[in-house]
Amino acid sequence: MESNNMMVDYNDDSLYEAIDLHNEHVDKMLDLGRILFDMFDEDDPVIDAFREVFNSAAGISIYLCCEANSRENKPA
Repeated sequence: MESNNMMVDYNDDSLYEAIDLHNEHVDKMLDLGRILFDMFDEDDPVIDAFREVFNSAAGISIYLCCEANSRENKPA
């Protein structure tokens, strides 16, 4: 894959590193969510903003899983 003259080599486990980093990020978001839910009412705009940001991570998760599965099905 090339983007802006940058070459990404998936043979060096970079995809799996990205998945690990994403999972760590989701864990941090869950911790933040617990704190926010304790601090604000459920109908507060802060909670709505957090839900929107957290839910947008679902699309990235699906994309990473699909990419990982496609790489597993096509050995280098």
